[in-house]
Amino acid sequence: MVGLEFQFNSDVIGKDEKQYEKLGIMDAARIATYEVTFRTAFMIQGLMDLFRGRMKFKDSVSGPVAIARMANEEAKSGMVELLMFMVSISLILGVMNLLPLPLLDGGTFVFCVVEGIRGKALSVKAQTILQNVSGALLISLMLFATYNDITNLFRSF
Repeated sequence: MVGLEFQFNSDVIGKDEKQYEKLGIMDAARIATYEVTFRTAFMIQGLMDLFRGRMKFKDSVSGPVAIARMANEEAKSGMVELLMFMVSISLILGVMNLLPLPLLDGGTFVFCVVEGIRGKALSVKAQTILQNVSGALLISLMLFATYNDITNLFRSF
């Protein structure tokens, strides 16, 4: 049997109490598929809102310091919460990897589509320029996320 956590209305059971229901492998797989699909769609919507300017970039982007802090908080809540957090991190990394940036898998897919449409590959020079720009964007994002984490950490003191 595979266990799956359900949280119920706190009016019905105690505020911090959790109840677990044992499920068969097929029911657990069905619910897990739904959860992964829902969480992935939610993350994609969040990325779209971020790029459309509906969310503040500074408030939405976190790096390794914030991830470590959140993982610590989830670990204090229990193993199930920590595992769900790890699933969320894995999903967002997978979604980010599919972005159409040349250094990522999504960019490789775009290069293949362009090559299929054109009948020939982009020149090595064009690919190199696109990869360098993509690399600079990704490094900038990582540096910003880490800087944002550190400034938020000092603000919390």
